[in-house]
Amino acid sequence: MKEHFPFISWRQLVFCGKKDSITGNIMLDDHPKNLSYFQGERYIFTQPHNINIENSTYHRGYSWKEIMENL
Repeated sequence: MKEHFPFISWRQLVFCGKKDSITGNIMLDDHPKNLSYFQGERYIFTQPHNINIENSTYHRGYSWKEIMENL
């Protein structure tokens, strides 16, 4: 995160396993199940385990650069 999003402080990051209690504006995750609970803007980071999953409620990013360009 620090390399690609240097403007985001460590104080603004939350790492957790169960994400159904997270609120905010944007969530970036590689598991669709975590995005399903989120009410804000959703981004799925493409990985081998989610490449064939389609969902119109989130944006797909294939690289950090692409995600940054779409934010």
